[in-house]
Amino acid sequence: MPPTLAAFHDVLAPRWHAAKGPERMHDTCGAIDELARDADAAAHAQPPAGADARAWTVETTRLVGAVSELGDTCKANDAAKFEDAFATVHTAFHAALETASPGR
Repeated sequence: MPPTLAAFHDVLAPRWHAAKGPERMHDTCGAIDELARDADAAAHAQPPAGADARAWTVETTRLVGAVSELGDTCKANDAAKFEDAFATVHTAFHAALETASPGR
């Protein structure tokens, strides 16, 4: 896993694997600045060796957008939309990870 995605994963994983509910939302929204910083770092990093540069750019940009949308959901304190927005971030992370490790 590229270092930029590893940093993102380190913030994402404990929150993603937490029990669904208000505490998960609170903890995740409390880490939104870290998630945004790490997603942005991935988007500005060189693609990993062997990765398709265009796909890397597309997927890391998508990750940045997903985190931004999650941030908007957090600002709105919208518990009804939180899980869907968080799932979009998780999916975007895995898509970026797949572009970093083609064929694995």
